Amino acid sequence: MDTNIILSVLITTYNRVKFLETTAFLFISQIISGGLVDGVEIIIGNDASSDGTAEYLDQLKAKYQFIKIINHPKNLGFDGNMEKLVAAARGEYIWLFGEDDLIIEGSIKKVLQSINLNNPNYILINTLNIISLDDRNIDYKIIGGNRLNIQEDLLIENFEAEADKLLKIGNWLYLTNLISAVVFKKKLFLDLMDRAKQYVHKDNLYLWQVPIIMGISKLGKLNIIAEPLILHRKNENHWSKSIEKILTLNLYDSSEILNVIKEYMPNERSEYQKRFASYVLATIISAKKKGVNVNKYIIDALKRHYNCYPYNIRFLIALLTPGIIFKAFKISV
Repeated sequence: MDTNIILSVLITTYNRVKFLETTAFLFISQIISGGLVDGVEIIIGNDASSDGTAEYLDQLKAKYQFIKIINHPKNLGFDGNMEKLVAAARGEYIWLFGEDDLIIEGSIKKVLQSINLNNPNYILINTLNIISLDDRNIDYKIIGGNRLNIQEDLLIENFEAEADKLLKIGNWLYLTNLISAVVFKKKLFLDLMDRAKQYVHKDNLYLWQVPIIMGISKLGKLNIIAEPLILHRKNENHWSKSIEKILTLNLYDSSEILNVIKEYMPNERSEYQKRFASYVLATIISAKKKGVNVNKYIIDALKRHYNCYPYNIRFLIALLTPGIIFKAFKISV
């Protein structure tokens, strides 16, 4: 590991070169204007894109020495792409970032300030949601308020001893679900990854989240940045363009994360469970409106023993018989 590199910004990308151009520009601008070239690197993993991403990345590589490009000849999926980037990172800290999210002015310096002052194991960054009005994130609108209703930064040295402080911040754990909102020490992440893989199936989109949850619980030193430095894009993405993929994500991937939370952060389980249940139910209703047979996904989940619904039999019944809901609320499909 290069001792001069403090922070590695890792951007995974697939067929969204226009969004990538905007996101990369923001990071490059802040690194250069802030005099951070020697301490921050950018590594971009191109997951076999076919939209001109490789050509754009060749230009960046030729122009900026602090940018490293990894072009995968075959699509590895998010987890495969992410693991390659983490392995290549030279920084002590990793900042995974989505190519369609944005940072505000001063974000990198704020993260480095957190690192220098507190030497945290994990950093959680407050966010604002945006809806893109174009295909570059140049024109967008902010929706809602910031996710964490806090006014000052918070440092949690010991998770178990200080869990009551976090219980008052309802959305904090959900933010570990957003790659752009979490910064973590590379070594701790890798140390916990093998154990993390025992909790989820190999293609779980949230594999990377598991060592974060485990680490915060057992190792502590979580620094929460109150200022919303991230603009999180809420439009459709690669997996949310089809009801089938959303159902797979909710019924399999998210439910496995719920089981991790149950073991490592039991006091947070109830709040996270409610959020998870509401997403699943919203997806079911949307699927029924589009005429998608959702029961087969639910039954399949049970057959595969994913333990999706151990917490709420009534909710399971509602999922298996969504027609009742539609009749009750007179929802036409």
